[in-house]
Amino acid sequence: IVLVRESAWSMEQDAVVQAIGADTLLRVTHADVPAVPPPTREHMEDWAVYWPTSYKGGGATRVNPADLTEDELVDIQKYMRRAIATGKSLRNEYAHCVGAVIVDPSRGEIVADGSYGYGGGKAMNPMQTAIMQSIANVGIANAHTNRKSTDSGQGERVAYLCTNLHCYVTHEPNIMDAMALLHSRIARVVYAVPNPSFGGLGGRVKLNVDRR
Repeated sequence: IVLVRESAWSMEQDAVVQAIGADTLLRVTHADVPAVPPPTREHMEDWAVYWPTSYKGGGATRVNPADLTEDELVDIQKYMRRAIATGKSLRNEYAHCVGAVIVDPSRGEIVADGSYGYGGGKAMNPMQTAIMQSIANVGIANAHTNRKSTDSGQGERVAYLCTNLHCYVTHEPNIMDAMALLHSRIARVVYAVPNPSFGGLGGRVKLNVDRR
């Protein structure tokens, strides 16, 4: 069995494999197999027709960039640029800066933002990270707009702070920030720089898929 992406498979390689099959009386065939782990149980059942797969469970999943629409890719670029600009507002005071924006995708509007700086011999309050500021600012924005969500069977209720919202942040949220986003019911998080030491969304741990 040879597993390789179709884009990396050349005609010359195919001819060699076919020749080997002819010499050994083996029949060489091509079959499509999944390139990534199945994000849902339904994907697992569909893909198992081509290759044995398993579904690890969990709530949120990592999005395959190939599954994003052109509009989503445009939004990611636009809002990530805004997050970068938000962080850079502190670059004259700190060596390292983090910026974040929280967006309402249904309206295409930035609801809140936040920035955090450290390095150069000083740092901001570690409890006032860009993520924590952004979440707090969502609460302030909600107080002004009285944003609500509908809970079937229970009538109208006040939504969690970040229900259905998206967060764009320059650096992967640390474990504290990641848990705050999860508790606020953020729908999607997009970050540019991973944090292998303390990242809570893939760098150190994957809180977004931990069902505990």
